[in-house]
Amino acid sequence: MKVGQNRPSVPTQSTSSTETRKGTTATTAQAPTARTASTFQTGFDTAVRKNTFSVQAAATPVVMTPAPPADAPAEGAKLGDTQLRKLLDEAHQLIFGNKANGANVDGWMAKARELRDDTTKNLDANGIKYALFDLLRGAPSTQQMEKPDAKLLGQLVDQAYQLINGPGQKPDAAKSQELMKYAQQLAGEGKDANTIKYALFDKLRGTPSADQMAKPDDNMLRKMLDEAHQLVFGNKANGANVDGWMKKARELAGQGMDANAIKYALFDELRGAPSTQQMEKPDAKLLGQLVDQAYQLINGPGKKPDAAKSQELMKYAQQLAGEGKDANTIKYALFDKLRGTPSADQMAKPDDNMLRKMLDEAHQLAFGNKANGANVDGWMKKARELAGQGMDANAIKYALFDELRGAPSAQQMAKPDDTMLRKLLDDAHNLVFGNGANGPHIDAWMAKARALRDDTTKNLDANGIKYALFDLMRQVK
Repeated sequence: MKVGQNRPSVPTQSTSSTETRKGTTATTAQAPTARTASTFQTGFDTAVRKNTFSVQAAATPVVMTPAPPADAPAEGAKLGDTQLRKLLDEAHQLIFGNKANGANVDGWMAKARELRDDTTKNLDANGIKYALFDLLRGAPSTQQMEKPDAKLLGQLVDQAYQLINGPGQKPDAAKSQELMKYAQQLAGEGKDANTIKYALFDKLRGTPSADQMAKPDDNMLRKMLDEAHQLVFGNKANGANVDGWMKKARELAGQGMDANAIKYALFDELRGAPSTQQMEKPDAKLLGQLVDQAYQLINGPGKKPDAAKSQELMKYAQQLAGEGKDANTIKYALFDKLRGTPSADQMAKPDDNMLRKMLDEAHQLAFGNKANGANVDGWMKKARELAGQGMDANAIKYALFDELRGAPSAQQMAKPDDTMLRKLLDDAHNLVFGNGANGPHIDAWMAKARALRDDTTKNLDANGIKYALFDLMRQVK
């Protein structure tokens, strides 16, 4: 049996059927998805997606939450191999959708016996099962997330690849090696697991990172040359002169230009530009031309900005010239301003405008519209916290995307708070009864959830707590 071999088949909140008391299936109504609803209002510190388990088909009554079972004494020491194998099969079923099988079962049984006989943990049957569940799932700790090892980096490569290509898909050997090398480089720079995963995602998607844009390598320079050539001639750079143009691109990179500035400098060279002296210290006439050229790149040949826009752009061009910027840098800064494209510095150290843009893009990815409503301030506070941790704009966007989507952080999973515990209780109740927890026994179940969280002999994370609650609910069903 290979850990991670199949995707989990455990039902989630979006599961379309629930187990009934008679063992048949009762179809539940699906809540509207983010893509079918016209607008979602942004929520903060609460689940953003609509509560799928609270929407029931007319034929399925809402089940009142029963009282939790009485606490049972620890029974781990009494368990024989038959019972341990049953616990292993149940843990494996929760993750992979089938019982434990294959050559590694003996190894997992040895681990189960070790957990049973560990007097420092004193685990009962449920404790053993969820310890096996965590081991089988390979859930990384907070420390592993902060300093990912080679094994976790390999998992991040697979996860990033699957975000683009779909669940279960794996990169071929060459692509895997390329991504792993990039992941190791990022880990060596002190990046944590989430930042690495979304940097890999951006790389696969073709979006260069802020670092790649700020310090372009030969692959990026060739891309910029091809794009500049495409703008001028309608096709990629080709023929005997490519080496000469690549040499020029490297010279521009050596002057500290970022990728976009290099592209448009090459564009000007290819098209036939003013002299070096004019470009280094542009006068008012050339600044006016730069304003028009930048405007035409966005709006088409021959288009001119109106008087107010022209004055605004000219003022910005003069400011840049006063800072010693050359004509190419000024023109493409004007172009970026008109297009709304952030610079490498803005991406590396995002201000509030950039953070709001990242929040809107993350919300758009999750729900199909920009962030809105009373909770935007809360999400902006979260974005600033992430920026304070040294994340760049793209990393912040995808961290917000995970939060908006309801994906808890590693810290939340390791030590869930009451909000998370209530969600886990609802999830477990939904798996057993087909609706969220309700009624007079909620407080007793929450006390049970807190006890599971705080039990240092079990050391359960959020998923372990959910499935422990799931087992307890099945006992009183």
